[in-house]
Amino acid sequence: MSINFSAMNKLYGVQGSSFGSGTEVAAHRTAVGTPVQAPEKKDMIAISPQGNLQHEVNKVSKSVLRDIERLDSSNSARIEKLRAQIENHTYHVPTELLAAAILEKGEDF
Repeated sequence: MSINFSAMNKLYGVQGSSFGSGTEVAAHRTAVGTPVQAPEKKDMIAISPQGNLQHEVNKVSKSVLRDIERLDSSNSARIEKLRAQIENHTYHVPTELLAAAILEKGEDF
């Protein structure tokens, strides 16, 4: 960081450049009753493209997880019913649907 002493001298009404060090300037300000004010500082944050991409991936992931939780809770009763039918050997697949699925898979080979 570079300090421009002549700009500081103008700011505090000091003529000439007799004040070279920061301690001399602070001593002068104290002597003339000028309040010591720190210059306003501003912080900046820059997010990289990779950071932006990661943020987007996180948003999509959270959205997918919410959808899965919603589907899981709404289908849990149906899944339990099917599980019970399979365990009791009462689950029945219509023959037409089974034949159509077999024929459809046969075309892929």
